[in-house]
Amino acid sequence: MNIEKFISKRLDKKNSKKKYSKSISDLCVIAIASSLTIIIISICTGMGLEESIKKNFIDLNGNIIIENYSNSNSAHNIGEKGIYLNDSTLSKIKNIPEVKFINKVISTFSVISNNRDFMGVILNGIDYENNKDFLNKKIIKGKKPINKFDILISKSQSSKLNLNLNDTILLSFIRKSQNKYEDTHSQMKICGIYESEIENFDKNICFVNLNYIEKKIGWKNQFSSYKIFLKNNKKTLQVNNYINNNISGISNNYMTKSYSIYDKHTNIFDWISLFKKNIILITIIMLIVCLINITKFLLVMVIERINMIGVLKSFGTNDFKILKIFYYRATNIVLKGILYGNFIGFFICVIQKKFKIIKLDSSSYFVNEIPIFFDFNSIFLANFLILALIPIAIMIPYFKISKLTLSNSLKIK
Repeated sequence: MNIEKFISKRLDKKNSKKKYSKSISDLCVIAIASSLTIIIISICTGMGLEESIKKNFIDLNGNIIIENYSNSNSAHNIGEKGIYLNDSTLSKIKNIPEVKFINKVISTFSVISNNRDFMGVILNGIDYENNKDFLNKKIIKGKKPINKFDILISKSQSSKLNLNLNDTILLSFIRKSQNKYEDTHSQMKICGIYESEIENFDKNICFVNLNYIEKKIGWKNQFSSYKIFLKNNKKTLQVNNYINNNISGISNNYMTKSYSIYDKHTNIFDWISLFKKNIILITIIMLIVCLINITKFLLVMVIERINMIGVLKSFGTNDFKILKIFYYRATNIVLKGILYGNFIGFFICVIQKKFKIIKLDSSSYFVNEIPIFFDFNSIFLANFLILALIPIAIMIPYFKISKLTLSNSLKIK
């Protein structure tokens, strides 16, 4: 029989009758539960924001962008000089196991207008027939511009110009012909409306059929960029380095370079990386709160049980065995706090994930509501760290027990 565990259970029953001891133990449970709840919420929301924003940018821009080096400073891959990758080079890229599909893109400045107003936009021509999944989750009305005179605009653009599905607009842009520039116009039908939650993207980008824009600006076998989408976003940097160093047609061409999405949107991804630092900071603060409360609980327990400690010492019980009694008692309290903390934390996160109660300003956070991502490894680590605080918290009570003599302990009432 484990005598230390037996005494610990007896203390638990007796403490439930003592108002002061019960208050201290209840406060300790509440502090641990609250701290763990805050840690779980910070992990799920922080990682949720990071994953959602990354996914949003990658879904729209691809993991990797291959373009002319002179256009690399443009966030939307706009430039007068296009690039062309021959079939052999494209085949080598497609044969990389992590590559899902490749979008050929032509981008140019344009103006869309109706009878009431106009606005400048960036026109993206994309071959949608080969990549049927692209933009599917972003379109809120209608469909992608499969036909020649179809155009896909954003929700913010449709609001500004008071446009609806199937409305007709005038599309105008400039093309270069025989060393001179001339303007060209087309009547376009709004085939769909999308919303990306990225304000700058929604404000500027329209989509049309690749063949239409290719003929209008007079490009043949030239594209503004090739956007590569991967099966696993975590492989982005690895695949990008491989393309730059090993794919002929890119590695031996100083004017054609491959850039990861992180290179093209450095400021955004630097900002996203701060989320993890915030999670770590919140976790450290909450662990300190737990440590203080567990230590305080153990000290109160030791002071209240000085007479019992004296009796146990009189029977020859060593300090370590006495300490184990309080260790089991603290473990019981901490496990209760962890149980309640996990339940409350997961409950709040599940409610937010399902009902999307708390909204965000997409112009600042690139998402419309607080996203939830359950990183179970990090949550398990947080649980383990709180349990690991018990041996640290028990050091001060152990010092008190070791200094307590038999005569002094029996005198105190």
